[in-house]
Amino acid sequence: MTRAADHPSTAPTAPPDELLEAPDADDARNPELPDVESVQARLLEHARTAERASHLRRIAEEAAALQAAERLAAEEAAQRAAEAQQRAEELATKHAAAAQEAYEARTVAERATTELAEGRRTAEEAALASAT
Repeated sequence: MTRAADHPSTAPTAPPDELLEAPDADDARNPELPDVESVQARLLEHARTAERASHLRRIAEEAAALQAAERLAAEEAAQRAAEAQQRAEELATKHAAAAQEAYEARTVAERATTELAEGRRTAEEAALASAT
């Protein structure tokens, strides 16, 4: 014996009798069944709803594209700002180094001026001492 023979199918072999019967005249006048105008109205409503959904989807896609473009522009602006800040920091470092160099040069010049003044005073004292 095969397995199919062991387990009989539970699928119906024919549609139920109520599905085979044609609607009679009483069913045609049943108020629960929709009339042609209401079906057409619902179809029109569905078509309008589908068109509105399509329109809203297009608007959403345009908004998403605009948002992506704005985000890209913001990222580019942030990149330029970061590069400008880095350049400013480099210039500030160079300026600080130049300021330090200028300070050291000034200190050397002040020391030289002081030594020159002392040498001049010493020379003047020596000249006065030898003149007397």
